[in-house]
Amino acid sequence: MTLAPGAQLGSYEIVEAIGAGGMGEVFRARDPRLGREIAIKVLSQAHSKDPEALARFTREAKAVAALNHPHIVTIFSTEEADGVRFMTMELISGQPLNRMIPAGGFALPQFFDIAIPLTEALRAAHRKNITHRDLKPANIMVSDDGLVKVLDFGLARPGAAGPRGPGRVHDTVEQITRAGVILGTVPYMSPEQLENRVLDHRTDLFSLGVLLYEMSTGIRPFQGSGGVALMASIVRDRPRAAQDVRPELPTDLSKIIARCLEKKLNDRIQTADEVLVELNALRRAYESPPSPSRPASTPSAEPSLSQASDLRIAVLPFVCRTAGSDADGLAEGLTQDIIAGFAQFPYLRVVSRPDAMKLKGQTPDPAAASLVLGARYLVEGHVRTAGSSVRIGVHLLDSETGAHLWAETYDREFPGADVFALQDDIKRRVVATVGDQSGVLARSMGLTLKDLPCEELCVAELVLRFFAHQAHNREDEHALLRTGFERALAREPREANGWASLADLYHQEYSVGFNPLKDITLRHGRAAERSVEIDPACQNGWKEMAAHHYFFERDLSGLRLAAERVVSLNPLNTSPVALVGSLLASAGDWERGTQIVREAMEPNPHHPGWYHFPVSNYHYVRGEYDKSLLAAKRINMPGFAPSFLQIAMAAGQLGLRDDATAAFQSLERVGPEFLIPDRARDYISRWAWDPAAVDHFFDGFVKAQVLVGRKTSP
Repeated sequence: MTLAPGAQLGSYEIVEAIGAGGMGEVFRARDPRLGREIAIKVLSQAHSKDPEALARFTREAKAVAALNHPHIVTIFSTEEADGVRFMTMELISGQPLNRMIPAGGFALPQFFDIAIPLTEALRAAHRKNITHRDLKPANIMVSDDGLVKVLDFGLARPGAAGPRGPGRVHDTVEQITRAGVILGTVPYMSPEQLENRVLDHRTDLFSLGVLLYEMSTGIRPFQGSGGVALMASIVRDRPRAAQDVRPELPTDLSKIIARCLEKKLNDRIQTADEVLVELNALRRAYESPPSPSRPASTPSAEPSLSQASDLRIAVLPFVCRTAGSDADGLAEGLTQDIIAGFAQFPYLRVVSRPDAMKLKGQTPDPAAASLVLGARYLVEGHVRTAGSSVRIGVHLLDSETGAHLWAETYDREFPGADVFALQDDIKRRVVATVGDQSGVLARSMGLTLKDLPCEELCVAELVLRFFAHQAHNREDEHALLRTGFERALAREPREANGWASLADLYHQEYSVGFNPLKDITLRHGRAAERSVEIDPACQNGWKEMAAHHYFFERDLSGLRLAAERVVSLNPLNTSPVALVGSLLASAGDWERGTQIVREAMEPNPHHPGWYHFPVSNYHYVRGEYDKSLLAAKRINMPGFAPSFLQIAMAAGQLGLRDDATAAFQSLERVGPEFLIPDRARDYISRWAWDPAAVDHFFDGFVKAQVLVGRKTSP
């Protein structure tokens, strides 16, 4: 359908046509009700009478509306006026990617600026169980200010999409052999699309690989003199390595692209999370000079990921010690799921599944496995069945020191119908215990860095050291880290997790009084905002946004939304999840906040003690002082003064002199300022929104002071 400038479509005024596709046209339009310009996608008259086209049009709107991601176009509405079906969406002023790729490919900084947000958008869609199925440069817009937006989810389907339908492949062959049509979608299709096989999210990863190849080299990986030849090349040919086309590309980038372009689904990189982890690590290595404490081993100008850190993890193929397809399938599924789970943690560098599977069926010693895979940390596991029971053993090894860092055995019933539930349960526990930023792996990595001067560490290393700090929260380490991050971020300004960690350190200035400087809240807010500007999916950045913009400004509805976003980004990274649960509880939503914290505790029995703070407070406000005291004692952070204040308040309500005395003696040692009633009340009021709750908590403190014969005034 053609609409002339100035025409009315419902309540919208058409400004100009800005694009056209197989199903209709896209117009710039003005919405007089809100005084803004929008884009309108109009379904052509021919397609408006086609039930399948109508369904596809509606499906696109629903798919995109479900995503709500900064790198995916926002749909406002679907409407009908004067017999015309259309949808309204945000107007993006910029260029499609197909008009931007230069001969020879993008320079690496611009490549990362586009590739990483594009991968983030795919990750968001796949987490909602939505497969795009038509990823190509024309469907990617880069706005005038550099923001990447993925468009046109018209072929998207929820879940694993089925075959394209009878005759569709034949139709495609006919279409692409027509003059001009070959420049369309087909060069970006996966082999399984062309072969009419069942599709899942991995078809998008193949298309992403084609895009990354073209963006980095300036040419497509598959060529053909005609449509059929091009299709045959996609299905059959292994393309030249991107680094062979453009020798200055990092070797690791060429490998990532090659893994996206594997023909077989099980050989292909499995998740967008894995691609994102690798791309972020590559950009860090490219932008960061070698740490002075670990100079580059060769004079090569090519950035090496090992220059920033040698802290890399591999999940070795789980060994099945009982013959049988179910047990073999469980072992293979656990290997794959745990790798995918670790890939969701941006601070972990995870060896890909295809690389790890090279060792399947082998029993190399840890040093040999480490050398083959280039990983210091190894996760090994075995599966053994007996009757209706299964025993799954998992352990984590530091191949450099030979230390066994963690081991666990899981005994479960093993009825075949519940194999996926069992697999999910074990994966959750292993990933949360090992991969969580407060977990055994991050703690071990942080401890390897604790004796190095902060000024010699890059941002990625400082993040790991900060995670180790969070387990104990010592004021002297806080000061060192704050200065270290400020200097390192001046050198590496695009590290989202670095800004989030710095925001957390600023947060501690206010919340627990560590080394306070002027303009605390201003610095906290700016660092949190910087984090999510760089990476809108930065979980720790959103945690600090929840603290600064919603908790400390007492906006409960905003806090609830931010908390749920933190939980949804990675529920198995339980440290930020527990923190936002604690904030919700302190804001007065005790039930939901405490529920979030308990869910964070459940998969990792070795979680940090501070998770018990909100649980202790929950029982306290309900008058369950014995349970509150028990939870407070489980905090077990000897250098963290608020934990002893927590014990004192509950002991005061229970009249337990010995517990109150011990708590005050500990406060004299690590936090004497908390013995001053006004300072204690000020600390309590920072965390509890309800004035009645503040009075209730302070009442326990006063009773404890009276109980041990201390003065109750400054």
